[in-house]
Amino acid sequence: MAGQRRGCLGALARIENQEHTAANPKKDVSALLTSDRYQSQRLPVKQLGDGQIVHIEAGFQHAFEFHVLHAAASQLSRIGGSTNQLRLSGFSVFLKLAAHKVVDRDLLEEFDMDVSVVIPVYNELDNICRLHEQVSTVMRDFGRSYELLFIDDGSDDGGIAHLRSLAANDPCVKAVLFRRNYGQTAAMQAGLQMARGDVIVTMDGDLQNDPGDIPMMVEKIDEGYDLVHGWRKNRQDKWLSRKLPSKMANWLISRTTRFPIHDLGCTLKAIRREIAQELELYGEMHRFIPILAHQRGAKCVEVVTRHHSRKFGTSKYGISRTFRVVLDLITVKYLLDYFASPMKLFGLLGLASCGLAGASGVGTVTMKLLGQVDMTGNPLLLLTIFSMMAALQFFSLGLLGEVCARIYYTSQPKQHYAIRETLNLNAEGSGFPRVKRAA
Repeated sequence: MAGQRRGCLGALARIENQEHTAANPKKDVSALLTSDRYQSQRLPVKQLGDGQIVHIEAGFQHAFEFHVLHAAASQLSRIGGSTNQLRLSGFSVFLKLAAHKVVDRDLLEEFDMDVSVVIPVYNELDNICRLHEQVSTVMRDFGRSYELLFIDDGSDDGGIAHLRSLAANDPCVKAVLFRRNYGQTAAMQAGLQMARGDVIVTMDGDLQNDPGDIPMMVEKIDEGYDLVHGWRKNRQDKWLSRKLPSKMANWLISRTTRFPIHDLGCTLKAIRREIAQELELYGEMHRFIPILAHQRGAKCVEVVTRHHSRKFGTSKYGISRTFRVVLDLITVKYLLDYFASPMKLFGLLGLASCGLAGASGVGTVTMKLLGQVDMTGNPLLLLTIFSMMAALQFFSLGLLGEVCARIYYTSQPKQHYAIRETLNLNAEGSGFPRVKRAA
């Protein structure tokens, strides 16, 4: 039953299984919870409305029908709630109780949850509240436990006040406020590391991504994929300044990394938490998340998503970012192919330099012997010396890179491989990192 899954956010009254079963659903809950046998085991209780006592415990320890939660929901009318608008489940009831401070909202931290929606925002004053309303509506209808995590990247337009208000009134809303503007990659990295959902959904804060696509992407994860990334097939942006540079960049990146993709710039993605938290994002590398995850062995799929034109605020992107993307592409290419063994790159360049030095040296000597060409004035001699020096430097860089790679992997619990699951093997006792197998 749903009560057995700790990951379901909620509040479940802990009662004796034999005293409150589906066969006896109308047994008086208040009398049961105040009985001597239960009172000797219970933790602190909360008073609801007319005095009926409901015990809220962090964690599901028994598999029951949600009869006690029904009783709690029936009291919500006294604090402005409408039971016919609630799904009578631990998540919905608990959020309503927490919003009205009937139960301590800090209990939320005791639970895992199904979905974390991570939204980096920067000067999106006019979009924050609208985005919160849209995402909350979609997630309530979807029926999964969730949190809405805003990462404010040093906004100075007054949007922080909106985030504080939302967090005070909605227990699902969390916010991380940067001291200054660090960029979207830093905001994304913070969101991925702080999210607690089994699935992490990332999206822009400008209302151009459609929250209605979230359930479809999460269901793709349920099919066995590790990462689902969106494709804005009918993109609603200016052709010259946004769509054309994006098409060129996507073509170049796809050819360079050998990763087939149509729209690497779409922020709307769904990714398993264990994959997301393995990623290390720096610079402008948030747009390479699918490629970096694929390099870690993630099973990725691209899906068509809806896209809307910006209605409020101004875009933070310009054509100048294209040059930064090219520089980051060089970094990503190196990380994908040579990070674990840098000598494969620098050693190859060193051998090529040695070959060039040998060829030019032979040419210099041949010209001297056969054509009586002065070696000191022959440019091939300079090329020989330069190539030998370059080869020495390439080999030195390769050796230093190998040492740095080994320091990187041995100084912290990281490996250059990723395990999906283990069979008949105690991962904890084998020295392997603990592997979480998705349900």
